[in-house]
Amino acid sequence: MSGSIGDGSLSSYYWPIIQLFAPAIITGLAMAASGASTGVLLLLRREALLALTLPQVVVLGAAFGLRYLAFDDSAEPSPTAQWLIDHTGWPTLPGAVIAVVAALLLTAAARVRRGESAASSRSGIVLLPSLFVGAICAAVLVVAGGGNHLIDVQNRFVGADIAVDVHLAEISTTALLACGLVAALLWRRWLLMAQAPGIARIAGLRPALWDGGFLLLLATIILVGTNALGAVMVLSLLFLPAATVLPWCRRVPTAMIAATILSLLLYAGGFLLSNAEGFNWPLSHTVGGMGLTVFILSYLLSLVLTS
Repeated sequence: MSGSIGDGSLSSYYWPIIQLFAPAIITGLAMAASGASTGVLLLLRREALLALTLPQVVVLGAAFGLRYLAFDDSAEPSPTAQWLIDHTGWPTLPGAVIAVVAALLLTAAARVRRGESAASSRSGIVLLPSLFVGAICAAVLVVAGGGNHLIDVQNRFVGADIAVDVHLAEISTTALLACGLVAALLWRRWLLMAQAPGIARIAGLRPALWDGGFLLLLATIILVGTNALGAVMVLSLLFLPAATVLPWCRRVPTAMIAATILSLLLYAGGFLLSNAEGFNWPLSHTVGGMGLTVFILSYLLSLVLTS
């Protein structure tokens, strides 16, 4: 691509693209900010397998909604139906919510039954891997033969990050930023419940309720992010920035700030690169590829310095 920022060619090239995809970009930046800070807690609490499973469950619920809750395309939707479509993510979001709630209840029941904390839970040994694989298969089976529904489901697996409706962006951005703020403010409680539940009980706290609160927070971020942007983007921003900065940060707040900055840079860099002339890369995978590169460099450098 010829030209430079100084002569305005780059800004004139990217500005129309930014205007066209503004709802998706704003939602992606909100996911980058909330996902990074929550991702630090996610890794420290050892909830990685749950976070990997939930996006697949979201897609399964979305597939159910597309197949069985969608309004008839051949008829003009009523005002009520149009409002639901515009403001609630209908039909994908309701089905996704039901699927995620069911998965969380199963996970919580397995933990409560054994009296386990999040960090030591054995429920992930059988339940979560089974849900992970089963949801991937079932989501495709639900919409098999459904034409465009199958394409919609595949997009939610691999990335639907450029086709975010304005109303969906408003809802998603608000929910993501709110969850990220809660995670940042209550990080001490979330870690204490996972790493020292006995001390928490002595202090008069209820680890089960706090663990349930974190599961709900994490599920909301994954649910909203996956429904709007796709599983690849959500998992990339949840894991890679946090995993990259944790070896270099001694304090949790520092790690959360560093991960958030890196996550925003990865999203911005992925957007610029995927839309550059001569490239035809999907945004989600570009962000994930850049994140993986930075993580590998960070990991190798930490091995060299600590050997």
